[in-house]
Amino acid sequence: DTLAAPAPAARLTAETFPVTDEENIRQIAVRLLDADGRPARDTAVHCQLLGDAELLGIENGCPDDLTPYASPWRNSYNGQCVVYVRVGSRKNPPSLHLWTEEGLRAELAL
Repeated sequence: DTLAAPAPAARLTAETFPVTDEENIRQIAVRLLDADGRPARDTAVHCQLLGDAELLGIENGCPDDLTPYASPWRNSYNGQCVVYVRVGSRKNPPSLHLWTEEGLRAELAL
């Protein structure tokens, strides 16, 4: 293994996990990966919800990040962040759209 600085992101991925069924909370793990599949250089991840859902917050695990929790964007930390969403309707599932200023995009039905 060699030590190397993180490379620019080549891929943006998102995977959802239910947190509590009673409140329809979803936790979405967002990852920025370089061309070799390793965590990429940190960059801002923006999100938009379409449909019946509420953005609760975005967390990146960085203790000195002062971005407001409920802001619709946050810088990744070590190539990752977590988006928390409350889903309102299961009949017509909402969708989460993620993007970076570098043009990477991901979409996820919730």
